[in-house]
Amino acid sequence: MAQSSAFGAELRRIRTERGISLTGLASLTYYSKGYLSKIETGAKPALPDLAARLDEALGASGLLVELAAAEQRPVCPYLGLTTFSSGDADWFFGREEATGDVLAAVAAALANRRPVVVVGPSGVGKSSLVRAGLLPALARDHLPGSGDWPVLVLTPTESPVTELRRHDALLGGEAERVVIFVDQFEELFTLCEDEQERREFIGLLTRKAAEDGALVVLTLRADFYGRCLAHPELLEALHLNQVTVGPMSEPQLRSAIEKPAEAAGLTLEPGLIELLLADVGSSTAGALPLLSHALRATWEELEGTVLTVAGYRRTGRIEHAVASTAEKAYDLLDPGEREAAHALLLRLVNVGDHEQDTRRPAQRQSLLHLRPAETGAALEELASERLLTVDADTVTITHDALLHAWPRLRGWIDADRAGLRVHQQLAEATEAWAAEERDPSLLYRGPRLAFASDWARRQENRLNTVERAFLEASEALQDTVTRKERRHTRRLRLLVAGMAALMVLAVVATTIAVYQGNSANHQRDIAVSRQLATEANQLRQNDPSLATQLSLAAYRVADTSEARGSLLSASGTTYVTRFKPHPGTITGLAFDTAGRTMITAGLDGTTRFFDVSGPGTPVAHAVVQAGTETVTSLAFAAGTGLLATADEPDATRLWSTRSIDHPALLARLTGAGQATALALDPAGTRLAAGHENGEIDLWNVADPAEPVRLGTLRTAGKTIRSLAFAPKAPLLASGATTWWAGSGTCRGRRPAPNRCRSAPRRSAPPRSARTARRSGSAATTAPSACGRSRIPDTRSPRRR
Repeated sequence: MAQSSAFGAELRRIRTERGISLTGLASLTYYSKGYLSKIETGAKPALPDLAARLDEALGASGLLVELAAAEQRPVCPYLGLTTFSSGDADWFFGREEATGDVLAAVAAALANRRPVVVVGPSGVGKSSLVRAGLLPALARDHLPGSGDWPVLVLTPTESPVTELRRHDALLGGEAERVVIFVDQFEELFTLCEDEQERREFIGLLTRKAAEDGALVVLTLRADFYGRCLAHPELLEALHLNQVTVGPMSEPQLRSAIEKPAEAAGLTLEPGLIELLLADVGSSTAGALPLLSHALRATWEELEGTVLTVAGYRRTGRIEHAVASTAEKAYDLLDPGEREAAHALLLRLVNVGDHEQDTRRPAQRQSLLHLRPAETGAALEELASERLLTVDADTVTITHDALLHAWPRLRGWIDADRAGLRVHQQLAEATEAWAAEERDPSLLYRGPRLAFASDWARRQENRLNTVERAFLEASEALQDTVTRKERRHTRRLRLLVAGMAALMVLAVVATTIAVYQGNSANHQRDIAVSRQLATEANQLRQNDPSLATQLSLAAYRVADTSEARGSLLSASGTTYVTRFKPHPGTITGLAFDTAGRTMITAGLDGTTRFFDVSGPGTPVAHAVVQAGTETVTSLAFAAGTGLLATADEPDATRLWSTRSIDHPALLARLTGAGQATALALDPAGTRLAAGHENGEIDLWNVADPAEPVRLGTLRTAGKTIRSLAFAPKAPLLASGATTWWAGSGTCRGRRPAPNRCRSAPRRSAPPRSARTARRSGSAATTAPSACGRSRIPDTRSPRRR
């Protein structure tokens, strides 16, 4: 801290001599006043990029840059979430065998002239294997002459062909052989939307390998393997030169932990490595970056030269170390900087439709268009913790692991996935528009503009200046088009006036025709009616009122099928909003009595609350995830606001939904087992829970905080798939069986065979028929053997 204070003291001295306030310095460097104040007081260290900006703004002639460099901490042998580079080869251990496999594939590729493809799941270390394993080995002349081969390292980006040609042009001169390493090859499918450009990029790479003798190496995330199989050139490379990278074994992990520490002169406290290995074994797949980050965070807690167990525990261990670091960085930001960090991070995420979400690089200048001081401070803080990687032009999330390991960021993404896709598409369209010198043909029109404008009105603080200009230009163009359409409509009105006059004549002629029985006039009326109906249909999009009048006139002239169809079209239009509340399948859905609140449950283990009172996309409110598995069923008593949910493996919970922003957990039913179906009576005082063994538990939930089991109803032993209470009587139905459950006891009788109450005989629907009541819950009855549905009566414990 003393070193950081020395830098801060020198910064304050130079700033004071120049007569520049902290506010003025903030505007010159695009960092917030609060962040610069922390630098001066020594609360934050000055990173090289910030030191360079301060030095330039104050004209310190390199003094601040030199001072910042002198104050850097000793080297840490663990890189955290950052990918290894060739310069980090001295710290790269545990992948010696995999490096040998890649070198063998390279030797084969030089003979068969096809790319080498390194495949593995996210977080397994594919990029580091090539950067710190393969490339340094080639630089050491592992293959004859390989030390003289120029190396191009790139990622596909949104314009892969342009990126490849840009790097190719940097080489210059003639080389015997070129190494082209395309890292994160899956970006070709997540960032580049032009299928033609994808094929051109793949063709360029394979031709460089086949015709120019280049060594082409690709790293590919395993979940994009199928996308590559659609390209014959890649299929051949995968067949001949594929290297599969799996998780490290325990000896490999031990080497990756111990040897960097030894190389840096550090010691591991006894018991630490065993604790680390145990945590890695219990963690999720792709835990390697989480382990590396936990080790780096433990190094931050270094005691002398010893990495301690206590220091590791303070980091939150492997499972929580990333989240702990991210939250610590987030907590250091002021409210304005936190808001900027929220917008900044969401711009760096590519929301997938079918694949996992991935990181998305962005131009640094485009991020600073909006609130530059706050964004710059947030960027510097997150970069200082290695959560973001910043170079001269671009910013990216350091590793995909952050998207899943930081619950706050995961929540931001899940809260507005549809909106993020709209913003993602808007950003891409804006970049293309700006790159083509603001070509009007690239502006939004019609529904795309409507969706983007609606989202922008709700998220105005998320747009940068270029995106706002793009939307304003699109809206201006749309207004011009609308005015032209209005002029066209006015001309049509004149035509309609003439047609109306003709209509009067047609009505008179029709009267005469009926009186005289003239079939020729009747045919004319039919033609006029059809013409008016056609005109009405053409006008309906732009002038529905006028179109309706024409539809009525057409029907009055003659009762033709065209006129009737036109009238039906004019009767009204229903607008349907489609959206996906859960990443996977929806397992339950309910509405309140007013139709303003919707509750859904899904395979992702969450129960979600939405406001559906307004037009457009429903507004998300609370997301409840009491367990970690699938929510299998829900039941809702809208009159009392009581909600019951069942999730795997055996949790049944009661919730109060008086506030859809903060649903309250009231009770968890103990000893209930896994429920496959739930039902609440309309009064919200009784709960029925069906199970796989065919049993139905009845609970008194009049006091939801203290539920009381009333008893168990037993069926033929088949899984209970559906349950329902009658709206106005305590009748309970499950499939073709009914009970009277008013007294709370559970005496059951066998149902009388082939005896049905209610509707007359007709074909029974398959499985079950579902009806919705005003209580907001869904009732299900199963067909009986005679083709009718049984009506349950739950006022007594007798089975009907």
